[in-house]
Amino acid sequence: MQKRSILESRFAHLCFVMTGSLLFLVALLQLPLTVIFQNTRPGLPFYITGVQKEGLRIDLAPQADRTVRRLLRDGDVLTRIGSYEYDTASWDGDRLIDVLAETRIGDTLRVDVLRDGGTESLDIVLDQPRARMHGAYVSITRYLTNAVGPLIILLIALIVLMRRPRRRDAALYFLLSASMSLWLLTSASTSMMMPWWQALRPVTLYIPGVAFALFIALLLHFTLVFPEDRWLRHAPRVRVVLLYTPYTLLLAAVYVLPPLTGLDRENIVLTVANYVLYTASPVLAVIALLQSQRRSASRMTRKLVRTILAGIAVFGAGIMMTLLLELAGTDLGVDARWLLYIRLGSMGLAVLALPSAFGYAILRYGFLDVRVIFRRTTVYALLAAAVSLAFLSCVVLLRESVSALTGTEVLLVSAVLAGVAAVVLSASMDRIQKFVDTHIFREEHRTSTELQALSRRLVNTLRRDELLSIVTRDLPALLGLRSASVFAVDEQGVSQHLAGAASAAEHLPALMQHAAFKARLAADEVVHVASQFEDPARHDVSVAFAIAARNGEYVLAVLGEKENGRPFGSAELHELRAVADSAALGWKNAALSEELQQQERMKKEIEIAHTIQAAMLPRETPRLEGYDIAAVSTPAREVGGDFFDFIETADGRLAVVIGDVADKGVSAAMVMASSISTIRFAAEQDVSPRAILSRANERLFIDTRRHMFVAVFLGVLDTDTGSMIFTNAGLPKPLLQRDGESFLIDWTDNGQHLPLGARSAIEFHEQELPLEAGDILLLYTDGVIEGCNASDEEFGVKRLRDALRAVSDLSADEIRKHICDEIHAFTGRADLSDDLTLVVLKVTRP
Repeated sequence: MQKRSILESRFAHLCFVMTGSLLFLVALLQLPLTVIFQNTRPGLPFYITGVQKEGLRIDLAPQADRTVRRLLRDGDVLTRIGSYEYDTASWDGDRLIDVLAETRIGDTLRVDVLRDGGTESLDIVLDQPRARMHGAYVSITRYLTNAVGPLIILLIALIVLMRRPRRRDAALYFLLSASMSLWLLTSASTSMMMPWWQALRPVTLYIPGVAFALFIALLLHFTLVFPEDRWLRHAPRVRVVLLYTPYTLLLAAVYVLPPLTGLDRENIVLTVANYVLYTASPVLAVIALLQSQRRSASRMTRKLVRTILAGIAVFGAGIMMTLLLELAGTDLGVDARWLLYIRLGSMGLAVLALPSAFGYAILRYGFLDVRVIFRRTTVYALLAAAVSLAFLSCVVLLRESVSALTGTEVLLVSAVLAGVAAVVLSASMDRIQKFVDTHIFREEHRTSTELQALSRRLVNTLRRDELLSIVTRDLPALLGLRSASVFAVDEQGVSQHLAGAASAAEHLPALMQHAAFKARLAADEVVHVASQFEDPARHDVSVAFAIAARNGEYVLAVLGEKENGRPFGSAELHELRAVADSAALGWKNAALSEELQQQERMKKEIEIAHTIQAAMLPRETPRLEGYDIAAVSTPAREVGGDFFDFIETADGRLAVVIGDVADKGVSAAMVMASSISTIRFAAEQDVSPRAILSRANERLFIDTRRHMFVAVFLGVLDTDTGSMIFTNAGLPKPLLQRDGESFLIDWTDNGQHLPLGARSAIEFHEQELPLEAGDILLLYTDGVIEGCNASDEEFGVKRLRDALRAVSDLSADEIRKHICDEIHAFTGRADLSDDLTLVVLKVTRP
């Protein structure tokens, strides 16, 4: 595993999050306070344009009234403001902040100005708030610099930091954003009036310079790492030393050497070094990005780098313009007001260019692999920004156009108008959402829409092969993946390839050894294998999720890397979670559909088997003079193992057969069909019941499984003698009613009573039963007497005797029907627990 740098440690990430959150809170608080200070505190009617040996050089503010303009003029030098003297030797910015913080609208401020070799004391009435005195352009710049700019920058930085934690490029981007935000939060004069910055005196005056130097260094450092690490990548510590040493030396020369050596902070050497370093760094950053753009093979990466490049170029232009204006001072021959506007414009470019470029790069191209979920979140952010902009615009416009309103009244009216704008915008939420989706996030919207359609296809598919095709063919085509595959894998990593590329199979055993990996699969999570289980050699296993799981076995979808080489972002993993859920539901639907189809096929097959089985049973009973015969066979399921038959033996006599297979369902029906055919064939060869069953047993013992026994009663009716020669192979004893009495027929001991298929060779018993006029012989399977009621009590032989005795004077068919009705009435249910077969033979001859 590759060793992480300190920027990628958990401790550093925690520190970054806490620092970013604190700065974001400060920026959030400074936004309303800046508006309040700009509209409730008085503004000085002049700007300080330089510090010279005699005092502070000033230019008049654009909104300075005639009274002030009679007293002061551009280029004047002030030696005192309030109770504090100002010159090169005694310059202290904190004193001016104290003056601004202590004054209120209507106060009179005394200043000393150099005139004709001496000083003149003047009283200046501070009757206008800062926003009106400095004008709309200055106010807007203060809002952007003091709060809005840092808010946007920190919001983007925190999103990157939280979405891509513990990554060096994300950490560097956060640090440059935090340092830029700190520079903006402390650089404006209004910032110094904030209570938290006043509490940090005297270090507050050093914060902007240090923060800006750190930001410029980090900007260059970041461009050398993003989008690829190239310069001194094998010696990162040497690179850090070379990058940050010039800025460290410059800061020491500006802030440490002057107090120790008496060196003038405005020394020309320090000034030139400062300007050269701060203008050269953005240029070097632009050159580094231009090289990255030329080297990149991905079209999307080139667009991303181009966006960042444009932002840094505009920022660099703004910084260069600002530094040049400071270097040139007021000796450009340009009107002071236009010079102010140029300075404010260059500062606005420096503040807005980078956050705009980075924000657009995130939203449009997934900068640093961060993709914001743009549905409602982005729309709410846009609405909040629009409402804030409406509020600030109202404040500026009212201050500039309505002189009758006080600062408090301006704030109240602006808040009401901003509230109205919020209501109007919220009513247009759906249209704004549609515009954002289709214009700002065109590609993301298209991909998201197609993923939703793919998810619906996964849910609605009723075939597993079609679902596997969607996952392994359509999903990688949509997301631009190198490969996708599906495996059936157990906890030991033994896999069976189901679809897609098979190359990922070699990595599954190692992955399945990770307890955390299996735990995430069991929790139905989408596992980002590439970031959580690192293996630099693995390119075809980047993301995995379970489509189905049962008893430690998984149907596992494995996605390879993207073709452009970029890792999966958090938003993409979130969308894949929906795809995984749809695939899991689709797999269940397909399994259920296949099961239903299988059941339907089995139902049809059973219906065919039932039809075949019914066709094998006699359609009607034989019509013999002097005999009335009825029979019925009712299976407990769709098909059963009971049967009866009437067969003509080789000598022309009638053989009555009733049988019971020792099983139920389709398997019993198959054995039953085989048994009927075998007994029929045997009856064509022999005439003795014993011989017929012996021959049939030999065949069935070979053809059936060992536990598939067939109990059979076979009796050959001799109409000439009026007797029946029979043998019984495992069925209950027949019931005979004669002269009003019912009794079971006992067996003789001249043979065995084992069912067919029990042994290979069986010598069955055989005996003769004389039949008299009026006799009723009842042949039945065990399902007749073993049917139970709700008390688990069997129907039994006694109830069978009673049922037979009650209708002995009726026909054979009526007797059969009565006995069946009695059994159903006794059990109390229409279905049977076992197959029921009954043959009634009634002797009607005189």
